[in-house]
Amino acid sequence: MLSKTRKQSFASDSFFYLLSSIYSSLLSFLFLPFFTRVLTIEQYGLYSIFLTVVNISSIIFNFGTSSSINRFYVEKRNEIFIYLSNVLFIITVLSLVMIIISSFFFSQLSILLNISSRILIIALMVGMFTAFEQQFLSYLQALRLSKKFLIVIIIRTTCIYLISLIGLIGFSENMFEFMIASRLLPMVIIFTVIVVILLMNNKKISIRIEYIKYALIFGAPLILHNVSGFILSSIDKVIINSIDTSVSTGLYSFAYTIGSVMSLVVIALNRAWVPIFYHSLEHDDDNILNEFNKYIVLIEIITIGLLLFSTEFVFLMSGQAAYRDTQSIVRIVIVSYFVVFLYTIYANYSFYFKKTLLISCFTLLAGIVNIFLNLVLIPLYGYQIAASTTLISFLLLFTLHYFYVNLIIKPNILIRLQQLIRPMVIVVLANIFMEYFIIDKWVLNFLTRVVLMLIVIITNFSTLKKFLD
Repeated sequence: MLSKTRKQSFASDSFFYLLSSIYSSLLSFLFLPFFTRVLTIEQYGLYSIFLTVVNISSIIFNFGTSSSINRFYVEKRNEIFIYLSNVLFIITVLSLVMIIISSFFFSQLSILLNISSRILIIALMVGMFTAFEQQFLSYLQALRLSKKFLIVIIIRTTCIYLISLIGLIGFSENMFEFMIASRLLPMVIIFTVIVVILLMNNKKISIRIEYIKYALIFGAPLILHNVSGFILSSIDKVIINSIDTSVSTGLYSFAYTIGSVMSLVVIALNRAWVPIFYHSLEHDDDNILNEFNKYIVLIEIITIGLLLFSTEFVFLMSGQAAYRDTQSIVRIVIVSYFVVFLYTIYANYSFYFKKTLLISCFTLLAGIVNIFLNLVLIPLYGYQIAASTTLISFLLLFTLHYFYVNLIIKPNILIRLQQLIRPMVIVVLANIFMEYFIIDKWVLNFLTRVVLMLIVIITNFSTLKKFLD
């Protein structure tokens, strides 16, 4: 049976991981109206492409090894710091080799992505430092040091927006350059701190070939998965920028940024869930199924809240009137990341049983479907359709993982589809309500949504209270 201490640990870790997501997203949202006013829509689109390059490069430079840290901790927790140092060593070497190789193709990549070589170089550097940070954060997650995890996020996020604030106050005409710099300097600081920590503990460090092999064997198949995951979440922006305009990219990126606050919730709660979920599988503890019912209720309430008040989010964050026509995209993105939550439920089984190659194959297939749909449908229906193609791809990914776990892995402790149906139906109904239920008077419209939100909270109050307790 899941101990009271572990239940409290899950709630506590969930709080700190969620707080880290809230802090970073809160600053992002507070600054978004300023960015959309100071930058042109075209510049905002280019900045989005810069962040896309950062994300894809960090995924490649990570080599899938950060996911191995949680799994290694289950097996040899006393060796985890030594393992971390070996992982950091190998990804540093491999990242530098990759950057040197890619330097021969900078001009071609710049033309393909429609950005300057200077921005591309900075993006690759930020990507390398981000991969380094991800390893350290995974280490903190494995040890359930959620408070220290929060501190790292606060330092990084504060630095990013402090530099941006300096740009807003005194150098608004060069705001684009300041936003680029704001991503580089904090990562350099965090990289330096991690190196200092390693040097201070150099007596505990030794290069072990078996640990490097463990990391690469576990992580190598996940490179394909992570790159494909990037395709699912970001390739639409690249395609829009290539076959449409930077203005369309800016509008779509704005909507995606608003909607993807849901992804922060999913990631935060999954970070708290995974260590306890792994422990339950390790000890064949089926009480985790009861805990999952509380977990999914929390996700359901947050999703409904974001959907019902998405109109207000868009209005508050939009710096120009053109951004306000993206409300439907925002809601589809929110639903998409609810589906991401659904597929991570079953993907976590595959991670635990080290079926990482299948994870990669499924994500690659969904990514290929996403690219195909975008290339076919964006020229016909415009950039707005890209959100729907992403949703379709995530649904495919959920379906593949669900059937693989149920038909192939067949674990002793299995989260059933019946536990997911009610939240899925309610989320779909909430999106339909927002899309088609229109009351001209804003006050009446708003009050109706408040009442619906209260109904959702009250009907789930007992379960929610158990989670919070």
